Amino acid sequence: TNIIRDYLEDIEEEPAPRMFWPKEIWGLYGEKLDDFKEPENRAEALQCLNHMITNALSHATESLEYMSQLEHKWIFRFCAIPQVMAIATLALCYNNGKVFEGVVKIRRGKTAKILTSLNSFEDLLLAFYNYAGDIAASVQPTIDPNAKNTLQICKDIQDKCQALAKHRAGKKA
Repeated sequence: TNIIRDYLEDIEEEPAPRMFWPKEIWGLYGEKLDDFKEPENRAEALQCLNHMITNALSHATESLEYMSQLEHKWIFRFCAIPQVMAIATLALCYNNGKVFEGVVKIRRGKTAKILTSLNSFEDLLLAFYNYAGDIAASVQPTIDPNAKNTLQICKDIQDKCQALAKHRAGKKA
């Protein structure tokens, strides 16, 4: 997630740029990774960014499955907070051209809310469900070649959240 978010900071690193984005993805949208910072390449840059985010989101259901196995509250929070911060950052970065102009970060207030409100597995599921919904609402199928895949992954995340919530509720009954 931070590799996606920190595109401009990494590409402008001195004395030599750091290029962490995989060529297997960015090579589909441009000749050179640093071309994406140019305003005239914004359409391709956003398509690439959204592809990168979709790729990252494809691991969310496995993350949720792992998190469902954590039983100790403090270990759970230690693992859950970075996961929610990550999906919140992905939601903020999705289709956001500011990634190519500077560093995009979650506001302090939202960070504080995540830190204080994430106390249970149900809180984690709600956060993932809502952020996946936010991303799905931002998808623009007419201009994003990965729209269908992104929407499916967001649906998979939401379906996984519902299934895990139902399973957890059944265990408590």
